[in-house]
Amino acid sequence: MDLAHPPQHDDAGCRRHLRPGRHSRLQHRGQDRHDFDLQQRAGRVRPAAGHRLLHGDRTGRRPALRRPRQDRRAGRAGLGLHGGGARLPASRHRDRQPPQRAARYGGCAEERRVTRFLTASDVRRLLQDLVVESRGDFPGQPVVFRIDSREVTLGDGFLALRGSTVDGNDFVSDALARGAGVVITERPASDNGVIQVNDTLAALHELARLWRREQQVRIVGITGSVGKTTTKELTADVLSAAGPTLRNAANWNTEIGVPLTLLGLTSDHRWAVLEMAMRGSGQIRDLARIATPDVGVVTNVGQVHAELLGSLDAIAWAKSELIRELGPDGVAVLNVEDPRVAAMARKAACRVVEYGFRQSAAIRADKVSTHGLDGVTFDLVAEGRSTAVNLKLPGRHNALNAAAAAAVGLTEGLALETVVAALESSVPYRMRRVSGVRGSLILDDSYNASPASMRSALDVLVETEGRHVAVLGDMRELGQYEEDAHLDVGAYAADRADIIVTVGEKGRLIADAAREKGHHAAHAYPTKEDAAADLRKNLRAGDVVLVKASRALALETIVNELEAEP
Repeated sequence: MDLAHPPQHDDAGCRRHLRPGRHSRLQHRGQDRHDFDLQQRAGRVRPAAGHRLLHGDRTGRRPALRRPRQDRRAGRAGLGLHGGGARLPASRHRDRQPPQRAARYGGCAEERRVTRFLTASDVRRLLQDLVVESRGDFPGQPVVFRIDSREVTLGDGFLALRGSTVDGNDFVSDALARGAGVVITERPASDNGVIQVNDTLAALHELARLWRREQQVRIVGITGSVGKTTTKELTADVLSAAGPTLRNAANWNTEIGVPLTLLGLTSDHRWAVLEMAMRGSGQIRDLARIATPDVGVVTNVGQVHAELLGSLDAIAWAKSELIRELGPDGVAVLNVEDPRVAAMARKAACRVVEYGFRQSAAIRADKVSTHGLDGVTFDLVAEGRSTAVNLKLPGRHNALNAAAAAAVGLTEGLALETVVAALESSVPYRMRRVSGVRGSLILDDSYNASPASMRSALDVLVETEGRHVAVLGDMRELGQYEEDAHLDVGAYAADRADIIVTVGEKGRLIADAAREKGHHAAHAYPTKEDAAADLRKNLRAGDVVLVKASRALALETIVNELEAEP
């Protein structure tokens, strides 16, 4: 494809923070991953405390604050282009030692420096050009922003976001009554701590953009059709081995979640790893202009969102916005196994590091061996060295995700040994294992689905000992590829599952394709309830049940029905 010409598309002082955070999900279980209507964000959604994950703890618990180590290390190794990819200079495989950071806030001496968080006074200062009116004092106490007034506790901030049917501005009084210390709203108010702006979402973006620029932190942006969440988690795990690393929690990867995550940056952070999602062209560009990433990773280009963007070339162009926004000092980390991703190197104004399975990749996963649910082993080839990796995440595809994370870690100056140890310590993020009725095992991968992730999950299923049962449902937003994609998955499942159970209108196509290939135990059910009831009666000891579909189908309800009694 020609990335030079985009395809046609229509779219539109020094204080400590002592308040512990809470972690909850932003996304409701019945929604597609990126189909998050603003009406549910504004005043009525329980937000994940992604901006509280101050040291890369995915549980949301804040570790005890501590004085930063005096021998803190940062920096990144240079990557020179060589042949078909980039070559890591062998002399730079050790963690680099930068100059000490000088004290920056309130005249604090270096030995007395404490962690600095975003405060209410910072909010008023950074938004000064957007303020229509503000009332009261804005103290230097740390603030954590909420987008649901019901989640507000004493001293929190509240962002009154407008939705199509629900308006967060209607909940300002509720937030103030619950103790909000600062409120950003589009309506005039006489209460102390209220900042009136013309557009709350624009104010959030500007606040995040300016706060990010005040932090000495390196940002890693990650996008792609499949695997970006796992790659984000692996990358954050790797970087966390060398210093405090922020990551966006759960699916905080949109125009709301990414800036809210950035507001959680502190003076302690060395890195932030941000997953960036899109449902149309221009959206990743906007996120990149807020976060200004130093490193951009693109995992792949798939059929997800073809319904909205029209074609794979249009999806590739939208994903490449991350790479095109990198400055000359940036690093583009690209999957050489995907031709559309590899082609993005031509649009990069910075160094390019390719990862993959093939010899031309600078960071390579070699001799990959899968072991079902026990994970995958491979040799990580980089810097002219080969090191064995025992990854707990199952599936060949996760070796590729690990190679991407390794590429980022090595680019950022971590030792190869540090990278490998961090990868081996990572735990599975997807495909939750649940004990099922009568000694069965449920593989809950119901969070989302695409053609590529369906095939990867089926590959894990077939490698797991037992009778293989695949419970599959619709894959959404595939546009012109929808029918063929479901038929292809059906044919693929026919060779890997002993029993196929489908749910949904398009899920029926999966069953039809399996039967056409000669499969004699492919069953299509009109409802989830019917499928769950039949499965519950017929499952037996040793059965392994994979449950997977797009988020909109909420197939976790089937998982709940099949789960063994405690």
